[in-house]
Amino acid sequence: MTELPTRPRDGMCLTACALAGTLVAFGNTPAVGQEWCPPERPACPSGYSFESGGGKVGSGSCQSGPNWLGHRSHCPLASSNVCTGAERLDAARGVCTTGVPPGRPACPSGFSFESGGGQVGSGRCQSGPNWLGHRSHCPLASCNVCTTAERLDWTHGLCCPPVATPRPDLVISRAFLRATSGGGATTTIRRGQRYWACFEVANVGTANSGPFRVGGGGLGVPTPPFLVQASLSPGASRLGCLVYPTTPPPGSYVLVLGADSLSVVPEIREDNNRATITVRIEP
Repeated sequence: MTELPTRPRDGMCLTACALAGTLVAFGNTPAVGQEWCPPERPACPSGYSFESGGGKVGSGSCQSGPNWLGHRSHCPLASSNVCTGAERLDAARGVCTTGVPPGRPACPSGFSFESGGGQVGSGRCQSGPNWLGHRSHCPLASCNVCTTAERLDWTHGLCCPPVATPRPDLVISRAFLRATSGGGATTTIRRGQRYWACFEVANVGTANSGPFRVGGGGLGVPTPPFLVQASLSPGASRLGCLVYPTTPPPGSYVLVLGADSLSVVPEIREDNNRATITVRIEP
């Protein structure tokens, strides 16, 4: 059937564009990108194209040419792909992928994507043909359904999910008292005696923390103690102790310890830095 230009009064297209296009009308334009989502790149070396082998492990090849004699060069995808250890080889499609969640169609429901070469502002969404053979079109720039948190992939007509920025996340995974510097854990301290509030601080985030402080509450001392910590890599932890030179009067208290006590580390969460220790002071 012959494809005809969009008619000005084509209700289906105009309605879909009007609804989806309100995102753009109010400045809710998504970020623009040229990559696949998830971010992908060709698995074959430069100058080679992918030839599918059905997607089975060990199948598929990379081919170049033909040369002036009509010959083509082939090499197995399994041994010649350029994927790094941080990527996954998709043997069915011949791409290296990072495993980020896949995108979703940028065109409104009932419309398919028609590429415009990947240029910003190009590409369009089309529906139909209807019973007369007519197709409806609307520009991808105005009728895409991507949100501002997503990236619009102009090349493939996809709304790509936001990629989280790697950040650290400091927590105190364990906290306890010691009556002597090398002693075992206790909950009871004699009045007026020096004691140690010990902790294990961990980085449960996805990026290095940078330097930070672990600080304690001022329980019976004029200056709350703290301990400067070197950077922790993701998944790493470290033991430390704060020294308290004396105690408050006899009674039961709650001592608060805080990772990143100066709040200088931009973390995934800021509400999980604290830990408490029950301290019983005896006469």
